[in-house]
Amino acid sequence: MSTGIHVLCDGKGRRIALHLTGGEVHDLQGVDILVEKVNASALLADKDYYAQKRVLASLQESNRVAIIPSKTNHKNKGCYDKELCKWRYLIEHYFA
Repeated sequence: MSTGIHVLCDGKGRRIALHLTGGEVHDLQGVDILVEKVNASALLADKDYYAQKRVLASLQESNRVAIIPSKTNHKNKGCYDKELCKWRYLIEHYFA
């Protein structure tokens, strides 16, 4: 059995919230819980979280910026700040 670990970190890589799911569950199941806890003007996330209705629209409604690269096979390539996206390494360091 495996486990999905979904973590929301602040701008310094410190954990704000953690949510566990079954390993077979899609990553979006975890983001549904965590996106409600975002208390920042922007959300940096992996391309697995590029979902128009569940993530991008929710952030836009609350006047937050989504810094999430689109998947390579996505027809409509999203526009995001590539320099800010480099800060995603903080979450990678959290797990390492």
